[in-house]
This record gives sequence, structure tokens and C-alpha cells, in this order.
Amino acid sequence: MALLLPTKRIAGIELRGAIGGTVRPQAYLPLLERVRRSRRLSALVLAVDSPGGSAAASEELYLAVKSVAAVKPVVSFIRDRGLPAPTTLAPRPTRYWRCVTGWLAPSG
Repeated sequence: MALLLPTKRIAGIELRGAIGGTVRPQAYLPLLERVRRSRRLSALVLAVDSPGGSAAASEELYLAVKSVAAVKPVVSFIRDRGLPAPTTLAPRPTRYWRCVTGWLAPSG
């Protein structure tokens, strides 16, 4: 009996902490690039819990997430805090859903 496994998977990345402080673009940019290039990953879920942070670091992460969104669906999820820099991490959402734990917005 053959076991059929899914060939496509969804990547999940969690950003927790101050953008530019705990969340450093240098750590996430290579990861986002791998997600963008991967043929095995069909989408990205970005979970954000951040009180804000550096505008420059937020812009770097935004551009990296935007490049992922150009080739596959990206869903961004604000867990608890998303003020104000984390709200700019993903491209402008096309739809919003209100969840008990925060806002869920698909991007791309």
C-alpha cells in the first residue's frame, strides 16, 4: 500500500518582539528568501506580535515579505500587539478577518 504525502506545504514564520531589536532583519531576510524560492512551499503565514520598532528594519522586512507575496499567497496575523511598524510588514491586505486573538489579513 502506498502512502500519499502532500507535495506542497505552508511556511509559518513568527515575528515576536521589537522590529530591529529582538526581530532583526538579518535573521529573517534569508529565511523569507528561501520561502520565496521554494517549490515545496505554496504559501506563507506570518504571525506578528510586536510593540513596534525601527522604521528602517520594518521597511527591509516589508520588502522581503512583498517579494514572497509576488509569487505565492501570504497571510499575516497580528497575535497580540501590532503597533505601528508590524502593520506595515505585509503588503496591503485584500481582506480582513477579526479573530478572538487579533486581526487576520491575507496579503498580496
